[in-house]
Amino acid sequence: MAGILKVDRVQSDSNLAFNIAGSNVAFMDATSLQMVGSNISVAGTTVISNGKVVASGMPTGAVLQVKSVYKQDTFTSTSSSYVDVTGLSVSITPTSATSNILVLGAVTYGAAADVGFMRLVRNSTAIQVGIGASNRLSATAQMRNNPDSADADSAAISFLDSPSSTSAVTYKVQIASAPGGYTTRINSSADDVDQTNRGRTASTLIVMEIAG
Repeated sequence: MAGILKVDRVQSDSNLAFNIAGSNVAFMDATSLQMVGSNISVAGTTVISNGKVVASGMPTGAVLQVKSVYKQDTFTSTSSSYVDVTGLSVSITPTSATSNILVLGAVTYGAAADVGFMRLVRNSTAIQVGIGASNRLSATAQMRNNPDSADADSAAISFLDSPSSTSAVTYKVQIASAPGGYTTRINSSADDVDQTNRGRTASTLIVMEIAG
């Protein structure tokens, strides 16, 4: 007949619960298993270093770190070539070359008289963009022409990137206006007139390292 042995704590004569090759590694009581030492390896892979779980100890798909930027002020451009939106960039240093970076964002804008364009860029490489053709510009989102200059709209960013790097990576938003000197604005209505039927908005960019 099987029995059940119940104890509050398993403990050796030397007041340590578990020893491997003469080294103290852990003790266990009724409520917890506590590891002794700052570095723990399982099957030859370090999972805890300096008392913290390392990236190699996390399962695939785990969020390893999060960075974000929040832009409240406005930005204006009339350039028909892409320019960086000041204050809407964020850097992250992946802990592993196999990690993916999930990029999320919401960019609010107003495009006066004609359309504007927005794209997501990693360092100097455009990502999450369509393939440009002839005169049609490659973009993450096309900021539609607002028939009412009081209008403002929002473009979403949602992209899983694979930078394959352990160096710092910068993600940023760029905008371009239609040729002809049209104005594209970030965080305001198309004309940004000082009236009660106009508003000022905010944009954000979030990057998360995902274990690969």
